[in-house]
Order: sequence, then C-alpha cells, then structure tokens
Amino acid sequence: MKRLRGGRHSRMRARFGGGDLLDRSAEAINARDWREASDLARQAVKKGQTGAYYNLALALDRLGSRNQSNKALRRAAHAGDPKGRLLFAQYLWSTGRRSRAFRLLTSLPVASSRDFSVLLARWDWVMHGRLSLAELLVDADPADRVDAAVEYAGILCQQGRGGAAEAELAFAASHGNCDAWLPLGNLLWSRGDTPGALAAFEQGMLMGDSYSAFNAGLLLADMGAIGASGRYMRLAAAGGDRKAVRYLASSRGRSRPRRYGS
Repeated sequence: MKRLRGGRHSRMRARFGGGDLLDRSAEAINARDWREASDLARQAVKKGQTGAYYNLALALDRLGSRNQSNKALRRAAHAGDPKGRLLFAQYLWSTGRRSRAFRLLTSLPVASSRDFSVLLARWDWVMHGRLSLAELLVDADPADRVDAAVEYAGILCQQGRGGAAEAELAFAASHGNCDAWLPLGNLLWSRGDTPGALAAFEQGMLMGDSYSAFNAGLLLADMGAIGASGRYMRLAAAGGDRKAVRYLASSRGRSRPRRYGS
C-alpha cells in the first residue's frame, strides 16, 4: 500500500526545558541521534522528569520500537503532558479506538496545539457529520492554515471537494509544511496526474520524508521505471521506512500493494 501520511512524529518537536537530561535528549532528537536521545530520555524519566516520556516516545518510534513508543506516549498522557496526550489520542484514533481518542482530545486545552482545532473538527466530522471549527480556516491566519492544511484537506476530500483539498495542500507545501507533499502527491496520483504526483513526492523527499520516497518508488514501478523505482525504495529504506526494507527484500516486491498508512 502507498503511504497516506508522513512519519508518525515527523512534525513533532522535541521537548526542551525541565532539566539537563531532558534538554540533552531534545538536542539528540534534533540531531537525529535516536539512540542517544532514547538513552538520555530514559535517564531523565528515572530521575522523575515525566516530561521526558514525550521525547522517549519520539526517539523509540524512530528506532522502530513502535510498541515501546506507544507505552511511553501512554505514560506521557497519564502524566498530564498536553503534547503527549495529543499524540496518544492520535494513536488511539489510528488503532480504531475513536471514542476514547475523541474524549481525550476534547479534554485538552485548545491552546495546547495550533493543529488542535482542525484535528478536533475532522474527528467531529467523521464521528458526527459536523464541520464545526474546520470551515473557519478559510479565513484563518496563513500560519494556522499552513499547520492545519493536511487535516483540513482530509475533511475536504471527505466532502468530495478534491480541488479545494489540492489547493490547501499546495498552499501549505509551498509555505514550508513538509507533511503536505505526501498527501498532495497521493491526491494528484489518484487524479491521474503522475508527473505532478512524482514531483510532489520528490519535494517531500527533499524535506526528509522517507514515506514520500516509498510512494515515489511505487509510482515509478507502476510506470515501468524499475531502475528508478529501486533507487527511491533504497532511499526510503535508508530513511527508516520499514515497509520499504521489506519491499526490497521480497522477491515479489514489485507486485506489493500500495501503502495507505503507517
């Protein structure tokens, strides 16, 4: 399956403040030294710095320890960390526990995240058929539109407004939202614009999104460009995409289905 979204924590920023170990773990995350970040966050947790659970979850996810990452997120959420609770709510939603995720999200203060309002609106739309806050983004501050575009585009697609969704994603991508390139590429691909889709995936790759490389490889394979497809798949695998690793290892890799999720 092709990827619908970027890395689970691709836009989550490490937590600073609250102690030397916590700050050092955040610096290690920013330097993409996931092992060091994990070790430092564990040390901080042992010293009672519960804010480090969030950094530990980010690092463990990048190391491929998804179950351990989810446990750290759960601990962050239970410790009252707003960012941890937001991310844990998204995990619950992705695993089908929507009612619990919705309750957890609505318990957060609105100011806890700039993405909060539109994410809540999207879930409200999925569960209850209401748009509520999402439509307000039409006249929102440009910075808020950039941050919320991927979620808002999801609402627009659910309404059958693909053109509007494409416009929101293109706006956000051109203003620095690296997570917008992957869904923009997928949308263009679904509409038959393979050159546009490939260009979007390549832009996502340049922004460091290995999932965009994975989808570019699938698209090129569909186009019969097997050599180029393999190069993109190797880039995705080198970037930590575990399905790309399995794709390359499989003798049936070219016939594998597209990716739609993590």
